[in-house]
Parts: sequence; C-alpha cells; structure tokens
Amino acid sequence: MKFILVLMITISIGFAQDIVPMKRDGVKGFWVSTKTMDEFRKINEEKKLLEAKSLSLEQLAIAKDTRIDFYRKEADKAYTAYKSSESRSFWKSSAFFILGVAATGFASYAAIRTTK
Repeated sequence: MKFILVLMITISIGFAQDIVPMKRDGVKGFWVSTKTMDEFRKINEEKKLLEAKSLSLEQLAIAKDTRIDFYRKEADKAYTAYKSSESRSFWKSSAFFILGVAATGFASYAAIRTTK
C-alpha cells in the first residue's frame, strides 16, 4: 500500500509541472506544455505502430496455422497412399513368389519325368 502511495505521489509531482488544470467558459481541460504534448504524441504514434504490428503478427499466425493444417492433411494423404501401395506391393510380391515356386516345381517335375 505504501508503495502505491509513493508511486502516485511521484507521478503526480512529475506531471504537476507540465499539466495544469483549467476551467474556462464552462469547459474543463488541461494546459499542457508543447514538450509534454510532443511526448504524448510520440507515445500515441508508438502505440498505433505496435497495434499495427500486432495485427500483422496475428495475420501471420493465422497464415502459419493454415499452412500447418494444409501440410498435415497432405502428409496424411501421402501416408495413406503409401500404406495402400505397401499393401498392394505385399500381395503382388506374394503372388509372384507363389507363381515362381509353382513354375520351378513344374519345371523340376517336367525335368524329372523326361529323364526317367
């Protein structure tokens, strides 16, 4: 609590020299030195610049997420295609092996019959 009180007093003393409250013709406001007003403008411009950068960073994040989703879907498609081709190649290899065994067996059977 003491810290907050000291902080508020320090801030009010620091700005008390630059900002003066006024009331003229029923309008309430503050007199501000040009130096202080320039500082306020600079702070406001920096704030706007940071907001613009934040917006562009949000757009980049959305684009990145979109790309990640696209590449994830493409990887899933490629994996599915790989698995199906792997399955087909297994059956194809098995069929060729069985045909090779059958052809070899037939050839050896024919050779044995002809030599007897």
